[in-house]
Amino acid sequence: MLFPDEQWEIFVVVIPKDIGQGALGKIASEFYKKYPRTRARFFNDRRYIQQYVDRDRYINDKTGKVKEVDFPPTEWVQDHLLGDINNRSRMYNRQWMLEDRYGSMMRILP
Repeated sequence: MLFPDEQWEIFVVVIPKDIGQGALGKIASEFYKKYPRTRARFFNDRRYIQQYVDRDRYINDKTGKVKEVDFPPTEWVQDHLLGDINNRSRMYNRQWMLEDRYGSMMRILP
């Protein structure tokens, strides 16, 4: 993890399945205007979201009290996690941006 001493709150946003990457950029920009400095994950399916969130909690738990949960099916994540709003990038000097699921910059946010 790039910034292990930070604690983050991440919002989950479910958008319609027919939204493409181009439209996702617009949605992310509007979300960020309304909720500046807010991390978010964009999915287009609800099926394994709770499992994804629970796995995140387990992976990032420093107390040892969070129950272990399996990661959702890789195919589901690849097909339905469309992007994140984050400011973790050292390359972009921690600017807020929309990233793809691999952490690559898709759009710098205002």
